Amino acid sequence: MAGVLAPWRERLAQAMLAAAVLVAIPNLLYYNTGYLQAGYRYALDFLPFLFVLVALGMRGRLRVWSGVLIGASVVMGVLSLVNFILLAS
Repeated sequence: MAGVLAPWRERLAQAMLAAAVLVAIPNLLYYNTGYLQAGYRYALDFLPFLFVLVALGMRGRLRVWSGVLIGASVVMGVLSLVNFILLAS
C-alpha cells in the first residue's frame, strides 16, 4: 500500500517504477519456477525496486498498520522457509 503513496512527481520514484516494470516483464513471461524452492525466485530481480517505492511512500514514518504488515510478512517468510526445509528433507 505504501508504494502507491510514493511521490510520483519525483524522478527517483518514476525511475524505480520503470525499472521494476522493465525487469518484471521478461521475468513474468518466463513460465518456469524452477525446482523446489521457497518463493518465486525470479521476483528477486525486481523486488528491490519495489522496496524503494515502498520506502518512498512511507516517507520515514512507520505507522501501526505498516508495522503489523511488516511483522506478518516476516512471519510468513519464516513459515515458508520452515516448510521449504521440511519438504526438502
